[in-house]
Amino acid sequence: MFQQDDPELAHWNTSAINASSSQPPGKRGGLLTSIIAAALDRDARARPVCGGGHGDPTILGWMRKTLDILILFGLLGAITGCAPDRPARINHVVLFKLQEPAEAGELIADCDRELAVIPGVTSYFCGPPGDFGRDIVDSNYDVGFYVGFDTDEAYEAYLVDPRHVETVNKWKPRWEWIRIYDVMDETP
Repeated sequence: MFQQDDPELAHWNTSAINASSSQPPGKRGGLLTSIIAAALDRDARARPVCGGGHGDPTILGWMRKTLDILILFGLLGAITGCAPDRPARINHVVLFKLQEPAEAGELIADCDRELAVIPGVTSYFCGPPGDFGRDIVDSNYDVGFYVGFDTDEAYEAYLVDPRHVETVNKWKPRWEWIRIYDVMDETP
């Protein structure tokens, strides 16, 4: 895969990369560790970019190092074929059809402000339906909402949290209907 004598990769632990790339997805921690360590440890060998290299203590040097790490994470996914992390064990999805669709922005703002910050929420999104020109996609709702939890206790605490109760009470008279889906993901 990688050549051990490649001068561009001389600062990387290519034996770890070669060994790790043959491991199954989810077992490639050696590769991630090697790549990040190489990115963080190559200050002395870095070429200056726009006046700021990895050894440069300026903001440009920091930005270059950060960009390198982000690029390496992207390459890691491509090299290893790893699937993205699953966001949560308990995934709570709510679709709202409002009596006044023009109020969707207000509902989204309320969810962002009140519900996303409740303790125990590990993942979150809220927004309008996307229109990508696909007839098979049901977009007959005004707001889609999602929160994820890692434990049953966190989900149960969320349901009785005063911010959740108040938000539901505020919007209940204003929705035409809602659909609620709880999806379990027991994948390790």
